[in-house]
Amino acid sequence: MKRDRVEAHAASIVADYAMFGTLDASLRFTRVEGRRPQAPTPQRRDLTLVSGGVRDRRSPDDRARAASGRMPWKIESHRDPFGHYVGLDAGIRYVTAARETSSDPVIRGNADRTLRALTRLAAGAPSQPESIVSKTPQAVVEEFCTLDADGGRMTPAGTRALSPLCVQPVSLYRGTITVVRDFGLSLASIADDNTAGVAAEYIALFEMDSESANIEPGRLPPGGIKVRNDFTLILTNSPPPRALGDNVAGEAGASPVWKIDRPVPPPHITVGTAIRYVTELRDKTTDDRIRKNAVRALASLKLQK
Repeated sequence: MKRDRVEAHAASIVADYAMFGTLDASLRFTRVEGRRPQAPTPQRRDLTLVSGGVRDRRSPDDRARAASGRMPWKIESHRDPFGHYVGLDAGIRYVTAARETSSDPVIRGNADRTLRALTRLAAGAPSQPESIVSKTPQAVVEEFCTLDADGGRMTPAGTRALSPLCVQPVSLYRGTITVVRDFGLSLASIADDNTAGVAAEYIALFEMDSESANIEPGRLPPGGIKVRNDFTLILTNSPPPRALGDNVAGEAGASPVWKIDRPVPPPHITVGTAIRYVTELRDKTTDDRIRKNAVRALASLKLQK
């Protein structure tokens, strides 16, 4: 914990936590991961405190203490993205007590699995040893979104690079694409059935037809709009890459990898990628309509640079 800002009657405090996961009302534990497998993720909690002379809502005793210079600090507000924070030992005590008082078999089953995971974490071991992987779900989605933003869904080489990240092979895309300002990712939520969810957020600027370079004006508000894509991943046993003609014996011991499961959304490409793509389309086309669309699209895209 550190003191971020202190004034005469107000202060801001930042509390840093190392978070392993979340616990819901049914005692189900969901691991949360960033880029490091099986590692806690840093979380920040911002607290605002006030002292004497700030609010008239103070009690007479508080006003008296303020006048004497002994007014205590009190928390006025706090921002908790993940709700309450408790230590591993407190979590184990809470789940144990809740399990003993519940007659619901689902809750008791969730509690048993949660206690096994929390006990391992408290002992310094991974919560799910059978699921240790070299690349986290968040890292997989980050790699996918980076390739996608660079136009990977629109070239054969790009689809070959994207396909190992997905359960189903990625094919060339033709249709409406979204031009965005970069992307941001949530932490990965990993359930005990070895499925994971990661959300990607973008600022969408334009929607454009990939074949005609036509941008429909007014489809998105000026300055763009925030959009979100939810990715679902599953843990699969994938053989390590091998050179053509290598002996396939021994692939049964392949380590598990996270792969994107559900159908992925249409491409979300950056402004720079869109300029490169539309310029190439303009220079190669023999269709006057497409060339005119490309010229108009380039003018709009370059304004965004």
